Amino acid sequence: MYTPDLEVYRGFHVVRDPRDIVVSAYFSHLKSLNAPTWQELSDLRERLSGLSKEDGLLFELDYLEQQFREMAAWDYNQPHILELKLEELSADPFGGFKRILEFLEMFDPSNRHGLQRGWHDLRLKMNRLNHKGRRYMPANLPMFPVPRLPVQTIPASTLEAITDRLSFARLSGGRTRGQENVNSHYRKGVHGDWKNHFTNEHIRLFKARYNDLLIQLGYEKDGDW
Repeated sequence: MYTPDLEVYRGFHVVRDPRDIVVSAYFSHLKSLNAPTWQELSDLRERLSGLSKEDGLLFELDYLEQQFREMAAWDYNQPHILELKLEELSADPFGGFKRILEFLEMFDPSNRHGLQRGWHDLRLKMNRLNHKGRRYMPANLPMFPVPRLPVQTIPASTLEAITDRLSFARLSGGRTRGQENVNSHYRKGVHGDWKNHFTNEHIRLFKARYNDLLIQLGYEKDGDW
């Protein structure tokens, strides 16, 4: 999304191999995604339930067309936007988010401990409670009558704790990357999984429709894959 009306800002933008997006969307729409307010999901799930996996992936190729158009239209050369690949973040979460925080000038390389770290973590938690509460309170009021406590930087020790708490192993209930559970939203945790699901027909159609996007994003150099 472009935001020309904002003042000067910094941000980051993450892309994923579009072929893996197709496979992930198929299993997510069919089994694992839980989004009660998204009315379209039940229709998608019913539609996919009546299709074979091969036909379901073909359906997703059509369904994701607008998303892929938007990915192709994005300006990947904005100096104030850090461009990343999901594969980089998943391979090294701490290193990837450290790079993000450094770009946003929010990374504190020091490792805070004791009372100093406790106070910093409390500020993060209070802001999180305040923000989450606004989704449920009238007039967007905070859930708790507490002020927001701005956090200017994230210490390395805090970032390490966050990335550990939100690791694939923890979120998936102890599975390692590559151990699949199709009923979990954290299904497999690996990239390149499209190779296990695309048939020759899927590859042919994807090349015909979206190969330029793969080249644009740097996932392929040409159509010989």
